[in-house]
Amino acid sequence: MNIREKIKRWIELADHQDKQLARKHRIRKWIAITGMLAVLFILSFIQQLKPEFNHYSMPETQSGQTHACDSVSLSNNPFELPADSFEQLLKQKIDERNTD
Repeated sequence: MNIREKIKRWIELADHQDKQLARKHRIRKWIAITGMLAVLFILSFIQQLKPEFNHYSMPETQSGQTHACDSVSLSNNPFELPADSFEQLLKQKIDERNTD
C-alpha cells in the first residue's frame, strides 16, 4: 500500500470521526487544538536560556601595518558599492585611455 493512500485513508477516518461529534464538542475540540498551537507558538519565542558570549579583545595591529580596508578610497556617491581590486585596476586603465 502506498504511503499517500495510507495518509489519505487516515485523514478521511479522522474527518469521519470529527463529523460524528456534536457541533458544540467539535467547536470546543478545535478551539482547544488551535489554542494549544498558539501557546506553543508563543512559547517558542520565549527563551529561558541565555546565550554564552566569549568576551575577548581583538589583537591590536602594529602602527606600521595597514589593512586592505584602509587603502580603499570611499567615493562620495552613497549608491556606489565598494569595488574590488580588479575593478579598480580596470577603471584606472580606462581613465588612462580617456586622458590620452
